[in-house]
Amino acid sequence: MYNENFLAFDYFSGGIPLEIGNLSRLETLSVQGGSLTGPFPSFVFNISSLKVIDFDNNSLSGSLSVDIYHKLPELEELHLKSNQLTGLTLSNILDFKRLWWISLSKNKLTGGVPAKVGNLTGLKYLYLANNRLTGMFDCFHIVNFE
Repeated sequence: MYNENFLAFDYFSGGIPLEIGNLSRLETLSVQGGSLTGPFPSFVFNISSLKVIDFDNNSLSGSLSVDIYHKLPELEELHLKSNQLTGLTLSNILDFKRLWWISLSKNKLTGGVPAKVGNLTGLKYLYLANNRLTGMFDCFHIVNFE
């Protein structure tokens, strides 16, 4: 399904066409339940208008770019549940000022959850279960947590 601001592929297999990176007004990119494999498609970071990235239930692997936060200033929702991602520097998530939904459960993320995640005043949902994360996280500092 596609309109000027929204593009969705459900149960999609194969690679995502690189031309999608040229859709300068795209706000939502959703590829769920497919069989996407390999590294997270880096061309997605060229779509600075994106507000929602939803790649739940695929087999994407590797690390997300550290500069994702600077390339996607409008990002509000990050849905990457049930993939094979191994790297995402959670401390850099603090650079997202509009982010209110983070779904990273069922990946292979390692490291700790920084206490400063609580400084994301707009954050309402944070899903990190079933990863290899360490340490404690005090969710009571998140004002709008639901």
